[in-house]
Amino acid sequence: MFSGSYGVSGKATIVSGGLVRATDFRASGTAPGMDIRIGRSASPRKDFTVLRVLGRQSFGGASLDLTLPVALDLNGFDTFTVWCYEFNVIIAEGRFRKP
Repeated sequence: MFSGSYGVSGKATIVSGGLVRATDFRASGTAPGMDIRIGRSASPRKDFTVLRVLGRQSFGGASLDLTLPVALDLNGFDTFTVWCYEFNVIIAEGRFRKP
């Protein structure tokens, strides 16, 4: 689960070695320039891998399939972040749990 400002919330799940799915994704559309990224919790968020640029879109419970780059394996990340690239701040964030 992840949640934060601008009405952003949802659940991120690793579906396979190459796919992360965000479900029940909600965003009001009022945040300046958002994107979805993943990385290691100890790393700066600005250095995370961008999976999808959202801009100022609004979402009311969407399901988003996010394909991982080939060079990134499941050990390369533990954190899911919705990032404001306009102001370099976290809008919403969650950590993946091991099964």
